Parts: sequence; structure tokens; C-alpha cells
Amino acid sequence: MSLARECGQEILKNPEYDPLAALSRWFGPSDLAFVNLESQLSEQGGVTQHPLNRLVFTGPPGGAEVLARAGIDVVSLANNHAWDYGRAAFLETLERLTAAKVRFAGA
Repeated sequence: MSLARECGQEILKNPEYDPLAALSRWFGPSDLAFVNLESQLSEQGGVTQHPLNRLVFTGPPGGAEVLARAGIDVVSLANNHAWDYGRAAFLETLERLTAAKVRFAGA
């Protein structure tokens, strides 16, 4: 799941935006909700997609809270977008997930 691009812009506009609301009913009561996070979650000055390359993107920091509200327990970071905005953004992603109490693996 990616919280970048257009979805990320909606999260930036409205921190209460809940793109996972329809899925929460399955995640919440589960013993363990584990998804692939197909984006970083980092502050890039309002940018959620590289202006020259649509295949390079990041979700905003608030994406970690979106995951937590949906009842997601663990995300995998083992994917080709883990370093899209570099080391600092990767480490920020870990910090944001930790603060939201969403565990991570594959990093």
C-alpha cells in the first residue's frame, strides 16, 4: 500500500482523511494486520511525488497515523521504494512508524 502521490496530498490537506476506512473493519479485529508499505513517510515540503519521475514518491509523515488508525500492526519496508528520498527519509519513516506504534520489518 502506498500513502504517496494523490493519497499523500489528501493526507496533507486533511490529517483526518482516512483512505483505509473501508478496510479498517478487517484490520481492527484481526490478530495481526501486516501490510507492505510501498512508500516512505517523510517530510518533503508538501511533495509526495518527485516532479520529474512519477516512480519516485513518499507519503507524508501523517501516513503513520493513518496506518495506526486503520488497525495495522506491522508494515514491511522490504520493497523498491524504501530509499526513494534517501537515507534521511528512510530513517524518518522508521521514527514516524515507531511514534505511531506501528511496527516494521524488512528494513
